[in-house]
Amino acid sequence: MGKFRKELVREVKREEENRKKQKKLREKFDIPKDVVIVEKTNTFKFLVNVTGGVIKTAVLIIIFLLTVIGIVSLVFPVSRNELIHQFMITMKELRNFIGI
Repeated sequence: MGKFRKELVREVKREEENRKKQKKLREKFDIPKDVVIVEKTNTFKFLVNVTGGVIKTAVLIIIFLLTVIGIVSLVFPVSRNELIHQFMITMKELRNFIGI
């Protein structure tokens, strides 16, 4: 009997979710209530979504790696000195480039 109730609850949740989705779509496209709206995905939309996900994941990995490199370079004295030295050289080059 437990499985029956779980399945019944799932189906009621699906129907409620479907009802909310249909209401949003009707409001969005200004369609009467007696029409059921079916959204179909196409290859271009799928490709854009997948590419966006891949780019977001790659950016997050790069940010994480740069954060780890920054923390490690600040924790260890040898790399900290080299980082400060490199920062000073970069600032000098920027001043020369801008003309200050």
